[in-house]
Amino acid sequence: MDLSKHEMLVTNALFRTSGAVVLLSTSRTKARFQLLHITRKSTGAKDNAYRCVFQQEDDEGYLGIHLSKALLDIAGKALKDNLTITGPLVLPNSELLSFLFSSITRKLFNARTELYIPDFSKAFKHFCIHAGGRVVIDGVQRSLSLSYKHVEPSRMTLYRYGNTSSSSLWYDLAYTEAKGQMRKGDRVLMIGFGSGYKCNSAIWKCIQSIQNVDRAWADCIHRYLSDRGFTSSLGSKGGGEKEVSIHELMERSICRVNVVAAVDVVDALNLGGKDGFVGGNTFTLPPDNTNILLCESRDPNGGYRHVCPYYV
Repeated sequence: MDLSKHEMLVTNALFRTSGAVVLLSTSRTKARFQLLHITRKSTGAKDNAYRCVFQQEDDEGYLGIHLSKALLDIAGKALKDNLTITGPLVLPNSELLSFLFSSITRKLFNARTELYIPDFSKAFKHFCIHAGGRVVIDGVQRSLSLSYKHVEPSRMTLYRYGNTSSSSLWYDLAYTEAKGQMRKGDRVLMIGFGSGYKCNSAIWKCIQSIQNVDRAWADCIHRYLSDRGFTSSLGSKGGGEKEVSIHELMERSICRVNVVAAVDVVDALNLGGKDGFVGGNTFTLPPDNTNILLCESRDPNGGYRHVCPYYV
């Protein structure tokens, strides 16, 4: 194998092995989700897109996967093309009108104004994004103007299981269910990427919520943070401290994720906390680009829960 061909070696470090099984049925009484719409967008007509993820032999005859440096740009274009089709089908009229007005203004003033990005969170409660890497999730989050809470399932999937390719979408969905956040009537947007180059999306509607779903996260979901408040110094205009949620902190922080996980069971009193979870710790935002890992510690006897910043 030619070790100088880095583009042929990257896949050995990116992917992990996993799988998912989904049973589709016409029985509404047994189904938990209803499939509303599927959009498949392929950019394979362009040679650079077709070959950006390509199985081929290297100079020494070893078979491998070649990843182009243009992959992220091509993926972004595929996502834009997909959402151009999907958006009008799902977005509320207010978002469509805002986008139309922005487009007209941009055209009249020769692209001197920023194009309005529709708020997809007004159409969907949950998002399952292809966990192909931190850069992929960050890109989709920016493109759809999503909050940290919306992309939490994808970040947790990447942190816990790595890049499992297309099956990562179902790990995302299982995470949301395991956290007890899925409710009847909620709509879910799945976004997946693949060679070709393709961007596919599926829209689901929850028609039957189930508590305590035993899935891939059953043995570890309790280790992941919930959206509860704690005291933080956010440098507000008035100064002082206020109670904020985990997701609000991550939104305010530039070092937005090396990701939320939990330490082993620790006596929270050793961390200097008091009065339970809220107000137990004071956390000041670190300097820009500092990597942090937010961890939750627990009193072995229950009752005390604290968030602690670990600098890594």
